[in-house]
Amino acid sequence: MGHAYLIFIVLDKYNYHVVEKVAIRPTGQGRRGKMAGNHHFQEPYDVRDVQGSAAMTVDQGMAQAEAKYRVVRHAVNLSAGAAVAREFGVRIEFRPITDADAVVADRWTYRVRRLQQPWTPGWSWAAQVRKERRRPRRVEAAAVYLDVQPPVLAGLILGRISRNRVVASIHFLSKNPTLDVGFAAIATRYLEFCAAAFGCTHASIQNPIPQLVQHYRKLGFRHVVRKKGKIVWLEANLQADIERARRLAERRRVT
Repeated sequence: MGHAYLIFIVLDKYNYHVVEKVAIRPTGQGRRGKMAGNHHFQEPYDVRDVQGSAAMTVDQGMAQAEAKYRVVRHAVNLSAGAAVAREFGVRIEFRPITDADAVVADRWTYRVRRLQQPWTPGWSWAAQVRKERRRPRRVEAAAVYLDVQPPVLAGLILGRISRNRVVASIHFLSKNPTLDVGFAAIATRYLEFCAAAFGCTHASIQNPIPQLVQHYRKLGFRHVVRKKGKIVWLEANLQADIERARRLAERRRVT
């Protein structure tokens, strides 16, 4: 089969335009995977993600799928960086998370109201990055703040693409506590680009910190899903904006 063209667009309510167009090969859906809430997430490796997979070993197929989706994430990084610069007035470089990034983020601590001791997230970034990289289709970015010299790590973003590519989600998110940057808004903007790139129509924040729920809702994640009284994820429907932007981008490309 020939290549399909995925148009990466700035999802802006007032200005829709093409940032970059990347050739990708059509793909099938992933296998039925583990449950996360009501969404099925892909298994670490799906033979239908690669070409000629019957004669491949699992490692070979995994490597080919990883290379394929690395191209998609790279285009997302460029497009989201351009949008953040225009919309937020800050220069952010999105790139893959490195081992050094994980070490730095694991040292970050946060001051939380009503808590006397600094709060630290209950996960290891190094361990979570290793785990999520078993999934070639994923949300992954280190955000580097370029408006200071030398540039500094602003935060890390890690998540998943649902098995049937309906939902792009953030599962782990950390901000550099020394920077006065609205990182939650930047991270959710990045997630919107991931959703558009992977063909998803919804974006979600998994297990949001209670103190940030209202902030995420103001950013568009208004649908609240609870289990046993606890908020397990917040969801935004991006379908209308994505479809409108795609139509306008295609029309401009043709003309």
